[in-house]
Order: sequence, then structure tokens, then C-alpha cells
Amino acid sequence: MVRSVAIFFCLLSGLQGLPQDRGRALRFVPFVNAGPLQLDEPLFLPDGTPATITQLRFYVSQIRFFDQGHIAFFDSSCYLVDAGEPKSLLIQADLPRSTHADSISFLLGIDSLNNVSGAFGGDLDPTKGMYWTWNSGYINWKLEGTCTKCTTVKNEFQFHLGGYLPPYFNAQQVGLKVKDEGVITVEVDVSKFFAQALLGGRCSVMSPGKDAVELAKLAASVFSIPSRGEE
Repeated sequence: MVRSVAIFFCLLSGLQGLPQDRGRALRFVPFVNAGPLQLDEPLFLPDGTPATITQLRFYVSQIRFFDQGHIAFFDSSCYLVDAGEPKSLLIQADLPRSTHADSISFLLGIDSLNNVSGAFGGDLDPTKGMYWTWNSGYINWKLEGTCTKCTTVKNEFQFHLGGYLPPYFNAQQVGLKVKDEGVITVEVDVSKFFAQALLGGRCSVMSPGKDAVELAKLAASVFSIPSRGEE
């Protein structure tokens, strides 16, 4: 609970720093089993299996705001969202609040051009721990933790999803209908990904390939706008 309150005030502080006439934003809210994701805290899969998530990180890029099918705003930046860094959960878009938008889209991951451009600054800095090598590129989605279903050392699981070369291009497009508000809440159902990723005893994907693409599509499906609307 303390950690959830801290995250709320960090996000609120970020919004207060925006100019009054600008400041549309995306706020990512990771959750498990209908509650806020708490890293390093025990949780249970739907079948009662105990588990713990120690790390959740993913890239968001090419954010587009649409008004009746037309692009109202495009942000070409790449953002690293880290469940362990509350400030990273809020992505601020520098467009007027008066800009109407009825849908958004973004790329879950890093496009091919940025993978080969050598633009290693900011959130793309390899020291962030989200870069493999020049021929494998960036890790688009990273989920780590432990689960008693895994027969690995210390029951650890690691899902590092990436790759930009065909036939295993990994980044996935996400599109969502939104209400026209200043801050758009995007929920991330980590438990949905987690439960399906572990099916069949799969506990580790650490390189580009067929499994990584399959799981990337699953990861893209866990983003949604809450039915109660943006907050």
C-alpha cells in the first residue's frame, strides 16, 4: 500500500510540472490479479501456484494520437517503462490539452531503424540493461521472477523478448480507443501474460525467435483502457 501511494504522488508531481495549456499523457498501470503489481511480493497464479515478479520493463515508442482516424499528434521518442521506477510509468506528450483524440496507438518495443541507428542516448542507453548486441538489438519486454512451476535454478523465470531482423521482428503495434481526457490510463495485465507464458513448462525465452514473437503478441494483448474510463 505504501508503495502504491508513493507511485500516485510521483505521477501527480509529474503532471503538475506541465504547462497549463499542454500536457496530454499516458499513465501505465501494471496489475496482477486485479491489484497493483508489487515487485518482490508473493502472488498466486489463477490455479493457486505461488510466484513472485521481480522485474517488469518494456519499451513504448511511436506514440500516435488519432482524431476520427487522422493523426492528431505523433511522438517519435522511445520510452523505457519500468515498474520499479514510478516516474517512468507516466509518459508526457507535448501537445495542447485542447487536441481532441478518440484513439491512440504505440509500438511495444523498438523499431528496426532505431535498432541500427546507433542512437544510444537517454532511455536507449545500453547501460539500462535492455540491449543485447548489434545483431539482436533491444529487449522490448522483460519480465523476471520466480515460480514453483519452473524447474530452473531457484525456480526462476526470464522472458526477454526482442529481435528486429526478419523473420523474427518482435515489436508489436498496440491500438486503443480512448476518452478525450488529459491523462489516459493504460492498464497492463501482467497476470494474463504471466499465466499463458508459463504454459507447457516454458520458463525462459532469452533470444529472438519464434517463441519470442509468439510471446510478444501475447504481451501486446495485455494493454487496455479501463472500462471505468481514464482517471
